[in-house]
Amino acid sequence: MTSQLRVSVIIPVYNCQGFLAEAVDSLRRQAYPDLELIIVDDGSTDRTADVARGLQGDDVRYVYQENGGPARARNHGLTLARGDAIGFLDADDLWPAGRLARQLRCLDEDPSIDVVLGRTRCVRRIVGADSEPRIEPCSPPFVLLSPTAALFRRRAFQRIGGFDEALRYGEDTDWFMRAREGGAPVLVQDDVTLLYRRHPGNMTRGRDIRELRVFDVLKRSLDRRRRRNQGLAAPLPSLFDAARRGGAPSAPPAPSKDE
Repeated sequence: MTSQLRVSVIIPVYNCQGFLAEAVDSLRRQAYPDLELIIVDDGSTDRTADVARGLQGDDVRYVYQENGGPARARNHGLTLARGDAIGFLDADDLWPAGRLARQLRCLDEDPSIDVVLGRTRCVRRIVGADSEPRIEPCSPPFVLLSPTAALFRRRAFQRIGGFDEALRYGEDTDWFMRAREGGAPVLVQDDVTLLYRRHPGNMTRGRDIRELRVFDVLKRSLDRRRRRNQGLAAPLPSLFDAARRGGAPSAPPAPSKDE
């Protein structure tokens, strides 16, 4: 199936000179003819800018901003994106082969869907017996409320708004909570749509749930629903459509001691 949707993928990057080229290559390997890649450099101090400029072609745009965090970088990309469908990829992660075609098929087959959310699998780079580096899985697939595992219609952001720039962590979960509160139709796939790379420089590595603002994000949602319902928090509509998703949502696995 060939979709008629133009697709923009926003790539926020901060000091990821060693990963950015692989991320862009994973997007180009989707082999989609109407694909726009927007690299938003969030104030990198390494050679990220040089790497990004070396990747530029007709499909890639590079912009620089002062460091403001992932939410600000994604929002900046949204102001530049020209696509009917919007995707995201952090510069140290990868899209698996065929992901875009599968998610576009979902949007084309059901015009009511605003967001298609797939599953995430953790991966790591290893060096094989042949001395060649390669990527290998290090977790089963799981559902993560992350924009990098999803494909959005542009109207989802017109309806829900962008990412909360006051949040350095948890801005992705916050967006999905607001989407649920706003009744945005979300389809959850069984397909793996994000390869999340584990490495020593992961932004969330070693941080506990308080540092990641998990409780703050949930409290914000609770407070919004109380305000809208005369002090009583209205229940959230289910994010998961049992008739279409199959399987139960799963929590991300805990990293092993050697990761």
